Amino acid sequence: MDMDFLERKTIIVHVIESLEMGGREKTVVDIANGLDKNLFDVHIITFSNDANTQITGLHKNVSLHEMPFKRNDLGGLSAIRFWQKGMPLYKKLLRKINPGIVHTHLLFQLFLFGSRGIKYAGIRAKHFHTVQTSGLYFSEGGIMNKLRLWVEQKAVSLNHAYISCVSQQALEKCTLHFNKYASAIRLIYNSVDETKLKRFLKTEVHKGSFGLKQDDIMVTYVARMDEGKDHITLLKGWKEIAPLNNHVKLCLVGDGITRLVLERYVHEHQLGQSVIFMGTLSNLQPVLSVTDIGVFTSLFEGFSIALAEKMIMGIPVVASDIPAISSLIKDNDNGFLFPPRNHQVLAQKLLLLIQNPVLRQKMGERAYQSAQPYTLKEMIKNYTAFYGSASTD
Repeated sequence: MDMDFLERKTIIVHVIESLEMGGREKTVVDIANGLDKNLFDVHIITFSNDANTQITGLHKNVSLHEMPFKRNDLGGLSAIRFWQKGMPLYKKLLRKINPGIVHTHLLFQLFLFGSRGIKYAGIRAKHFHTVQTSGLYFSEGGIMNKLRLWVEQKAVSLNHAYISCVSQQALEKCTLHFNKYASAIRLIYNSVDETKLKRFLKTEVHKGSFGLKQDDIMVTYVARMDEGKDHITLLKGWKEIAPLNNHVKLCLVGDGITRLVLERYVHEHQLGQSVIFMGTLSNLQPVLSVTDIGVFTSLFEGFSIALAEKMIMGIPVVASDIPAISSLIKDNDNGFLFPPRNHQVLAQKLLLLIQNPVLRQKMGERAYQSAQPYTLKEMIKNYTAFYGSASTD
């Protein structure tokens, strides 16, 4: 790493569509807050201004620039107007800030938008980009996915971006698809800010705060509600569990485009007494403090912060057996794995934990121990080194 590069205070801009509740957005906040302010003057640009619920977590020495668009205006047919109206504003912002580093955290056409703005803003900035997933169009076939991948390859090649990947699986995909376009590709795990997750609060927070009885067994899934998170498999499994125990509650934390479908399923199958839609929560600590069992049914991930947070809190987890999760969870040791979309096996594994408090305690402790390497301090150190390495190219 070139220390002369870091001795000169570097202006860095993180670019993302919004700071709504989600793991990708939380990572941006954590990086922005954690970077050494003696080395970096940190800014964040969001393309929208109506869904930035995580701005309350930003430190005062991080500058936020919200572009005047709604979150829903960034996709679909509305994206045409966003490109027309937004590109001049975006380039103007970049010129005003004049960063030495622009770090994008975007997908598909918004990634291309972010890259073009850097290319044609007339600034001399190194472009960094984080890939948070090994799924989506990196893994699936079809014409549209090939088109999406081509768009991202174009976005990488415009500025020969430096790519960081949040899991080994994502690194392999990025090496396959982006190696000839990128300046460098590096593995940097996402992290959990363990200082904000206090296990001792398990004895201070009560389930009554959430309308539950203290002897209720609370099963929690924290995830954005979209098809990739596969909540429907969880509800199918829950339909087999709920009639067997009146004291189990499934708490769904998050919101998204599939919420209405999920609520309809709960209503049609008379699960309303045991399924609670909690919506988006800015502070997960109280919910995790009273959670007995975690569940994670995602079909693809990069590095799951929500999963790692549960592990740091000593919560036993039942999760889908996909590479990004099986790298954290060892089946029947620090958690349970089940085949993706298999609601019968999911229900069986959940029942094992529901019916065995001793197993929950032992598995939760092993989860806590195995989550220790994924700390915020380590992630910040790795990003600082990666930024510094660009000055030698």
